[in-house]
Amino acid sequence: MLELIGFLIIGLLAGLAANALTGRRSNSMLLNVLLGIGGALVGGWLLSAIGFYSYNFLGNLITAIIGAVVLIWLAGLFTGSNRRIRF
Repeated sequence: MLELIGFLIIGLLAGLAANALTGRRSNSMLLNVLLGIGGALVGGWLLSAIGFYSYNFLGNLITAIIGAVVLIWLAGLFTGSNRRIRF
């Protein structure tokens, strides 16, 4: 049960951070959690493909943020959004 709560917290924090990093606004807490969870999956896949693995809360959070930013970028490509990611 604690793992599920931790997973949801990481998802929420990653979704909020990715939205802040890309300059996007989302008023939906659920969308932020889903973005963060999807980001964790994408980030975990991408980083493991190049040989990086995370084993603690901070590593998992950074991985999820990277993946969520990639998801936002990909969504912008497919939807034709002219908004660019600014760092």
